Amino acid sequence: MEERSSDGRGALFWAWEFGNTRALLTIAALDNDVFDDKERDAQGSSPTSLCKEDADCDYDAVADVVNDPARVEEEKDLIAEVRSKLEEAADKDLDEMDEEEEDDGEEDDEEEEGDSRATNSDVDDILPDDADEL
Repeated sequence: MEERSSDGRGALFWAWEFGNTRALLTIAALDNDVFDDKERDAQGSSPTSLCKEDADCDYDAVADVVNDPARVEEEKDLIAEVRSKLEEAADKDLDEMDEEEEDDGEEDDEEEEGDSRATNSDVDDILPDDADEL
């Protein structure tokens, strides 16, 4: 939560500025205080003030959603599910890379032993059948 742009705003500021309850729930689910007004942007505004001072942002409605423990728990569960899927995908990618390396190693061994010759299907299509005898 410490990363900021040149105007001194970061994720928490932008979430409040646009009344983005999903972003605020995610920030809260990651154990951050979304109502912390100690931080200020370059103009001296706090995160929540960006919503409070904007007629298009319903601070009370946004705060009600973010203050709902059940909604925060749902977001925590969603984060855990996404992390799990990402880890599974990463493990699968690593397994596939390992298999490719093993396959490459077997092909290299075969080429070194002379058990198979490298072929290029494009060249094979162009050359006559008796080209090996040339």
